[in-house]
Amino acid sequence: MKDLHMSSLQDRRKIDRLSILHKAREGHLALPVQKILRPPHRLTKRSHINSYQELQVNKDVYKYSYYPRTIKDWNSFPAPLTQQQDSKLFKESIKDHFCGM
Repeated sequence: MKDLHMSSLQDRRKIDRLSILHKAREGHLALPVQKILRPPHRLTKRSHINSYQELQVNKDVYKYSYYPRTIKDWNSFPAPLTQQQDSKLFKESIKDHFCGM
């Protein structure tokens, strides 16, 4: 797929999930993110200023749902990517990050 400059379905889904979270975080979508997205209690060397507390889940059904998966992926990003305010530029940046396209 790399020869065709296509990303995998898994990467495209991850990019879309993160793009939706970014839009909601910036106030472009009406999702209740303020109730769910909470800053970490403390910053570690692996976290950044735009990190969020990962949701504590006990069941796989919820563990692999939208918010727990997306927050985990969001926190794994480099800080400069999470600081992008424009949604289109953010999506292009994460495409480059994941796919090198």
